[in-house]
Amino acid sequence: TLEEQVLMPIQDPKEMDADLEQVVRDLSSVAFYEPLFTNAFGSPEVTSERISQAMAQFIRSMVSYRSKFDVGMAKTDSIHEDFFNFTKEENEGKLIFIGRADNVRGNCASCHLSRSGRGRGGGGGGIEGKFAIFMGPQPQNNGLDRKADLKDNGVGDLTGDESDMGLFKSPSLRNVELTAPYMHDGRLKTLADVIDHYSNKVRAHPNLHARLAGRGDGSPRQMNLTSGQKRALIAFLKTLTDHEFVKDPRFADPFE
Repeated sequence: TLEEQVLMPIQDPKEMDADLEQVVRDLSSVAFYEPLFTNAFGSPEVTSERISQAMAQFIRSMVSYRSKFDVGMAKTDSIHEDFFNFTKEENEGKLIFIGRADNVRGNCASCHLSRSGRGRGGGGGGIEGKFAIFMGPQPQNNGLDRKADLKDNGVGDLTGDESDMGLFKSPSLRNVELTAPYMHDGRLKTLADVIDHYSNKVRAHPNLHARLAGRGDGSPRQMNLTSGQKRALIAFLKTLTDHEFVKDPRFADPFE
C-alpha cells in the first residue's frame, strides 16, 4: 500500500537511513505539528501509522491533469489525430512518440505508454483509444553501457538473477521537462541527451529490451532521427508539462 511505501525511504540505508521511532520522537517535539495532528486525527499524538496516513493522503492529492497534452487529449477522439492546441512540430513529435510517423522508427510508446480506461492496446503501434499513462509497466534495460552495472545492477542486485541485471523501472514522463538529470544514475543531463541516446547510442546488453534490439543478430536498434525529428520529439515531451500543477500553492514548500 501507499501507506507502507512512504515509510520505506525514511528507513532504507540507501536513502534517509533513519530510525522510525526517532522520527516519531523528533516530530513530537516540534510545536507546530501538534495542532496539525489534532486537526487530522482528533488528538496530538504522533505515531508512525499517522505519519504514513498523512503522507499517503498528501501524495494522493498530487494529480497532474492540466498539461497541454491533457487539454488536447480531452478534445480529441484518438491520440493518433492532430491535437487542435498543438503546433505542427508538437504533433509531429507525438506521431514519432507513438510510432505512427511515416518513415520514422520511433515508437517510444511501446515502452513508455500504456492504456487506461477505455481503449485497446495497439499491437506494436503505440496505443489505441483515448487515454494514456506515460509510465512503463515493468523494469527494462534501455541500452546504457555495461559500466553502469558495476555500480548498480537494478533489479538484479535484489534478485541475483542474471536475467534481471541492468533492469530499471522507468518513472512517469509527466513533467519530464522538469525532472533532469535522466536515467537511473542521472548520467544524461538534458532531454536532448536522452533523445540522442535512443537515436544512435543504444548499446548492446544481454538483457537489452526486445524493442530496442535489432532483428536477427541482436544488435541494438537505433532510431537514427534527423535533427528536425529530435526537435519535434522534444517539443512533444514538453507538452506533458503541467504548469498549473507545478505552480499550485498546495504543493509549495510550506516552510517558505
